[in-house]
Order: sequence, then structure tokens, then C-alpha cells
Amino acid sequence: MKKNFKTIILSATVAAMALVSSCTKTCDPGYEGSDCKTAMNTKFSGTYAVKDTASSADTTLYFNYSMTVSSPSSEPAKVNISNFGGFGSGTTISGTVDGTSLKLDNTTLAGVQISNATGTISGSKLAFTYTSNDGTAFTSHAVGTK
Repeated sequence: MKKNFKTIILSATVAAMALVSSCTKTCDPGYEGSDCKTAMNTKFSGTYAVKDTASSADTTLYFNYSMTVSSPSSEPAKVNISNFGGFGSGTTISGTVDGTSLKLDNTTLAGVQISNATGTISGSKLAFTYTSNDGTAFTSHAVGTK
């Protein structure tokens, strides 16, 4: 009887430890970190020197420009980017971040339709792709460095 009791106690202890160790902290939307107090958008904020390659069916264009990513403090998963695509400092595109991923809203900047804009950040580099269309569709691949 003692042997069975020890086996039951041991099994219950192992099961309890497995349950406790499988628990993870879930942060509120837009926040991350061990304390869940770091807004996801903060790692994207800054000014980037961008090298952009835009390709259409018969043309490849190269652009260098500076763009600025700002993070609204009231919206931890949102970003605003000025001079995206080099379309001018008065132009802004907004988007949503999730971890290291970025998805920008479809919009029109300086008469050019911007769509399918996505990106990822790794350290000080923000890599992104997007489609621009001003009558000719271009697919752009760009990398910005803070």
C-alpha cells in the first residue's frame, strides 16, 4: 500500500510540474517582453537610410532616401512612416507591427498607389517589399538601416 501511495504522489508531482512549466505569460496586444510592458512598435522607431530597388516588366530603378518611422505612444502596435518610398517628407503611410513583422496600409502617396507593403526588422535593419503603381506597376525590395 505504501509503495502504491508513493507512486501516486510521484505521478501527481510530475503532472503538476509539467502543468506549471507549460504556462506562459500572455501579453496584452501590442506589448512584449518579460514584463509585457514594452510596446512592439518601439523597435521600429527611428530614421533609416534606405536602398530601394524597384522593378517592372522592363525597367529596374534604384533609389536612396531617408525615411522616419514614428510610434504613437497610445497605439503600441501602430507605426507611421514619413517619406516611405522616397515620395516626399510630407507623405505618411501607417501600419501595424506584430513582433518583428510590419504590415502597411494600402494607400496613395503623391499620386502613386502603394499596396502589399510588408517588412521585418532585425537589429538596426528594416527590410520591406511593396508594390507601387503610377500607371506602371513596380515591385520594390528595400532595406533601411538606422
